[in-house]
Amino acid sequence: MKTTINIRTILDDVIHQFSDPLAFFRELVQNSIDAGSGEIEIELSHDGDAKAPTTQISFRDWGEGMTREIIETKLVRLFSSGKDDDLTKIGRFGIGFVSVFAIDPEAVVVDTGRDGQYWRVLFAKDRSYELFALDEPVEGTLIRIFKPMERAAFEELKPRAQSAIVTWCKHAAVPIGFNGEDVRQDFDLPSRCKLTFEEQGTRVVMGFASAQNPFAGYYNRGLTLNESARSPWPWIAFKIDSRYLEHTLTRDQIIEDRHFEKALGLLRRLALEAMPERLIDALEGLAARAELDADYEILCGYLVHYLVHGQRFLRAWRRRKLFKAANGQAHSLVEVQRAHKRGLLYLTGEAGALAAAFTDEHMVLLDGQGTSCRALLEKLLEQPVQVLEERYCLPSTLPAAPAQKTAALERAIRVVLSRANMAIDTILFVNFDPLSAQLQRWPGLVIATSHKPVRIDGCTRPDLSQLKAGQTLLVNTSTQGIDRLCA
Repeated sequence: MKTTINIRTILDDVIHQFSDPLAFFRELVQNSIDAGSGEIEIELSHDGDAKAPTTQISFRDWGEGMTREIIETKLVRLFSSGKDDDLTKIGRFGIGFVSVFAIDPEAVVVDTGRDGQYWRVLFAKDRSYELFALDEPVEGTLIRIFKPMERAAFEELKPRAQSAIVTWCKHAAVPIGFNGEDVRQDFDLPSRCKLTFEEQGTRVVMGFASAQNPFAGYYNRGLTLNESARSPWPWIAFKIDSRYLEHTLTRDQIIEDRHFEKALGLLRRLALEAMPERLIDALEGLAARAELDADYEILCGYLVHYLVHGQRFLRAWRRRKLFKAANGQAHSLVEVQRAHKRGLLYLTGEAGALAAAFTDEHMVLLDGQGTSCRALLEKLLEQPVQVLEERYCLPSTLPAAPAQKTAALERAIRVVLSRANMAIDTILFVNFDPLSAQLQRWPGLVIATSHKPVRIDGCTRPDLSQLKAGQTLLVNTSTQGIDRLCA
């Protein structure tokens, strides 16, 4: 029996609707999942010995298979589907199988069976088909697509095919093997602060993002409906997988019906209520640890991004201990504001000797491993925050030159000072590179002692005529000339 699919114009429009012809993989996977298959195997092979080099794409599932009636009323009949009122099925339009013709195959062979009867459907290049009964049993459905192709084109096709399968089927509910390798990926997001949510027929993963255009992914039973960098909430990335979501006939948009609005409402509640609370909880937990790690900096950045986009820092959060001090204590915004008003607030990059010199009378907060903590504080205080290392230095902590390299130079300096009737208690040879750009150019500083903080903006060029006993002379080993004398 040979039949030609009619309504040719409509069929051509349907099979060429996809911007990527390889999207037919998604349609076949969808049909297999709807047929109850527990796994899917896809293989690409090339026969270069044939008269015309040919690529074969094999697609196998172990689902329900098809009877002759299903073949004649569903498979080869355009727009016919038995899934219209079944939300456990993904496809609703009955156009999935014909999408294989988007790659313009030479032939397509479908082997299938059900209820003790087994069939082969052979589609020719012109999309006419013949139906044959098979003697050998067939479990599920095997689709083989044949397309003339040189070896070079085949090698180019393989990674494109795998990429298409991953794009459309990365979160499928069943294993999908591509040339023996499962191509599925975890239903997850690369966020350091995220949550998961599940209810019957729907699952969500949502996380904070610092990018301007965070990811938004919509799926139905793990198959991609739409992915973009257009989240409705600029600080939130998400993926939602729901059996209630559907795409349009052309597969390029989601149907915005009552199910979509319900899903959007769920996402909105998570983005505006649950996620901010999750972030505050996480920040407070990190601030309570003995040491800050990289996650604290990242989470501060998330909160800055959240506030920059017009969201409020809730009143209830003002007493949450979100900020880590150099002395190990954690402080709330209320406490930080109080210290800032009294001029006692500093930020520091590390809990070192300089910070320790200030912690008795000041609040010295740790700035994590970047600039996000400072940005967060300045956003909340609406004023600049002083960085301790930009205002003070502790000379004893500056990198010192080896004594054996500076001994001769120190003796020479003391001889010069003695001849000028000038006295100095201590001479230290240190590198000024950690200090401000202005001080880095100075040959030295005269200070009272190297063991107490020195206010950087109060420093002046050394006046040797004012040297006196008990003072310390710092010689900058990073300046030109001095470094050569110390060499």
